[in-house]
Amino acid sequence: MNNIARVARPITHGASQGFADGPFLAAFYSMGDSMQPTLEPGQPILLDIAVDRFTEEGIYAIRINGDIYLKRLKRAVSGEIHVISDNATYEMWTLKPEMNAQIIGRMARALDGDVVGAQS
Repeated sequence: MNNIARVARPITHGASQGFADGPFLAAFYSMGDSMQPTLEPGQPILLDIAVDRFTEEGIYAIRINGDIYLKRLKRAVSGEIHVISDNATYEMWTLKPEMNAQIIGRMARALDGDVVGAQS
């Protein structure tokens, strides 16, 4: 299942908000509860797909072996990159070179509105 879609029309004030404009933004839907309470399952977010490497602590979409993860990345004092779920029931893990992780983008903004798949 592909949970990433390009934004159909350009978004114009991205640079003033700290992320890229238009074609560098993609819509993505949070899956599962691992990023609660920051993101709810099915909550739409905007990814800055111009960011294709770790630059600073933040929430990133990463691909490992075909699976996509939406996780907080943080550099440790050792230089390792820790992968963190905001939901404390999930353990932190470390990105390793043999994982061949690909950064798809960095979260630019969580969007309000209807949560996809939410029960009324």
